[in-house]
Amino acid sequence: MDSDVGMNSMTGYGRGSAQTATLEISVEISSVNRRNLEVSVNSPKEWMGLDQALSGKLREVLGRGKVSVSVRAAAYGGVEGLVWDDAAVKVSIERFQALAEHNGIPFEPSSAFLLDLVKAIRPSSTLPEYSAVAAEVLTAFDAALGAFIEMRATEGAALKDDLMQRLGSLKGFLQQIVGYAEGVVAAYRDRLFQRLRQLNLEDLDLDDERVLKEIALFADRCDISEEITRLNSHFEQFSDCLAQTQSTGRKMDFIIQEINREFNTIGSKANRIEISQAVIDAKNELERIREQAANVE
Repeated sequence: MDSDVGMNSMTGYGRGSAQTATLEISVEISSVNRRNLEVSVNSPKEWMGLDQALSGKLREVLGRGKVSVSVRAAAYGGVEGLVWDDAAVKVSIERFQALAEHNGIPFEPSSAFLLDLVKAIRPSSTLPEYSAVAAEVLTAFDAALGAFIEMRATEGAALKDDLMQRLGSLKGFLQQIVGYAEGVVAAYRDRLFQRLRQLNLEDLDLDDERVLKEIALFADRCDISEEITRLNSHFEQFSDCLAQTQSTGRKMDFIIQEINREFNTIGSKANRIEISQAVIDAKNELERIREQAANVE
């Protein structure tokens, strides 16, 4: 069974069942978020080794998540398949009869009472050997796994759409920052010239080396061209992750950290309130992306 058909969510649920002549076997698989893959199997104690077999099958097709598997077996078709001790049933009925007579209570055992009594005192283990029901157990497991993978894929597709939209929002905030940054040095130069003119310096030369050096130093301090280049690269890498068919959750986590680092640097260099606000908006959107990406396998 191939799970590499698109982006998968780490949350999912699936159920499958199968019957033998005496048993109904059911398998449920569910999962929640986890950084690595953790698999736990709860199965009847009589079927030794089943947990390792099912765990191995899951590890072949899953990359991340905390996965829980529950295997149950119950008597099928009412009384069929029940095993009991005739002598123990007889003794129990006699005890109920004596208790009822002692307390003056009418006692007429019904068929429902007898069935409940049989179930209550039947031997602790009535299951056949696993080898006798292996085919049915695997049929139920495969059905549960198929439904489980389908649900993870469906949720994964929804996650992908949401992340693509949010990535587009991040690109939009970066474009705003680029636009605001284009006029930062020119605005600083104009303010500097204005302050110098207010000093009424007769020999003021706006082409003075010291003036030009101050403008150059300011331009260097607030230059965000490298951060913009790296952000565009990170956006492209993140977009590539969304197009991948294999597990990409861990890589996405790393890219998100790098994107956050670049926006922090831009925020520290910001010399316009508009840039600071755009950085705040971008980081808020990035946090939503981080929350959603935490669900990706």
